[in-house]
Amino acid sequence: MGTDGVAGEAQSRHWVYEREGKACRRCDTKVKRLVQGARSTYYCPECQRKR
Repeated sequence: MGTDGVAGEAQSRHWVYEREGKACRRCDTKVKRLVQGARSTYYCPECQRKR
């Protein structure tokens, strides 16, 4: 819920959040999880590789 009282839609656009070990929805590569302190970062190593 936003400050304006309207529900947001950002969560419907999460492509890799909490999908560790599951296939990326774009390329089918397994999603990885990186823990930094007490926070998790989820990413697709193929779609988000360094170029």
